[in-house]
Amino acid sequence: MPINGTWIGFNERGILCAITDQHTGEEIEPRRSRGLLLLDILGNFDNVEEAKDYLIRELKHGLYKRGNFVIADREDAYHVIFDNEVFVCEVRPGAYVVTNITPLPMMKVSGEVKEEESGTSG
Repeated sequence: MPINGTWIGFNERGILCAITDQHTGEEIEPRRSRGLLLLDILGNFDNVEEAKDYLIRELKHGLYKRGNFVIADREDAYHVIFDNEVFVCEVRPGAYVVTNITPLPMMKVSGEVKEEESGTSG
């Protein structure tokens, strides 16, 4: 049974990384824990830009469960959403709350979040 939930960590170099679930579709059986991914980032990077790029590369391998990732230091911050695709948003100074549902362009919200059927052929 996979470990679920939220992961939050930081390192002595000033990088903060947090992960929540993204509940927007069928459950995906992960092949690797997002907590281990967080430890990889915190243990190996001094710089948020490099850490973000690593996170994106890793998520594109498809080994992980959907999630909302926040990676930040004193200068830069990013919200990275993994929901079958990777979406990256730079976070400007301000107050933010990250939950386990981040609506994306291909979804509609009506009581609960559902993936929107495109109805088009590729």
